[in-house]
Amino acid sequence: MRYMMCSAETEGNREVIWGIVTDRLSTNAIEAVPHWVVTKNDGSAWGGVCAMSPLLYAVEHFYTADGKLPENDSQLPKDSWFESAGYTGREDIIKLNTKREPRFYAWLSFDGDEFGQKICDGSPLIVQVRNSLKQGYNPSKFNRDNCTTGYFLKKWAAPNLTFRKDGGYNYRSVPTPFIRLSELYLSLAECHAALGEQQSALDKLNEVRERAGISVIGAKDLNEMSLMDWIRNERFVELFAEGHRYYDARRWMIAPQLFKAGVREGLNAIEKENPTFEEFNRRTKVDQPFQWDDRMYLLPVNASEIYNNPHLIQAPKY
Repeated sequence: MRYMMCSAETEGNREVIWGIVTDRLSTNAIEAVPHWVVTKNDGSAWGGVCAMSPLLYAVEHFYTADGKLPENDSQLPKDSWFESAGYTGREDIIKLNTKREPRFYAWLSFDGDEFGQKICDGSPLIVQVRNSLKQGYNPSKFNRDNCTTGYFLKKWAAPNLTFRKDGGYNYRSVPTPFIRLSELYLSLAECHAALGEQQSALDKLNEVRERAGISVIGAKDLNEMSLMDWIRNERFVELFAEGHRYYDARRWMIAPQLFKAGVREGLNAIEKENPTFEEFNRRTKVDQPFQWDDRMYLLPVNASEIYNNPHLIQAPKY
């Protein structure tokens, strides 16, 4: 899972159907990595920029080890999500971050998690999001590069990514995928569902779930969620942070519900430096001006085209 987005076909990657080598993957890797991974030889901090901070929505929509949404899994009671799981030496790990599916641990990182085995100049990085001298909130040292939700993205960072004390790191170019094999299976599942072909839709959906290491679903599971909701959530999880969500939501005409203002939440990561466990692990609204406008269902016609042809009509509200 960790190498899916960070390896080439010549290394055994059979996921990428159509990709292109660009500098974007390098940018993604740096943006995803926490700040202050290692202290350089000159005493300054060296690491990423914390630009990709997954929301609690993502954390709550990756599946549990039993292949269920956390809110539907009796093994993970909602009223205990933000309590310590009690792991010796890793007391910062909350229960919401335990007993989860493989993709959760491959692609998301959190307080007490191991972000990479070699990232600290050849040593592991155990994330410390409450420590202002590690990966925690530190506005005096990092003007913008602070994690705003308490979670990090590991999907674009190869397990062998290393930030060295001399200020270098070992990034290499591999194809950034436009289309992956699992996206084709999920598109087929959606088509079958739209045609009322339930079993064919489940078969295609379960191909992705089995590859991800979680249990398959059957007709009985449709009492828990509708078939289309299972497919939509699987697309969200499997294609997380790959650029599909915005277009999927527009295609399904559910963007106003998903992208409206005031619904984005994270942990209380940037209220104060060095917060207590209880202060940090609290559901908090993300203070960002994100909002949806229905005009975004359509793209604007380029202004130069309007000038060239006065009979063209601009898309609504542009």
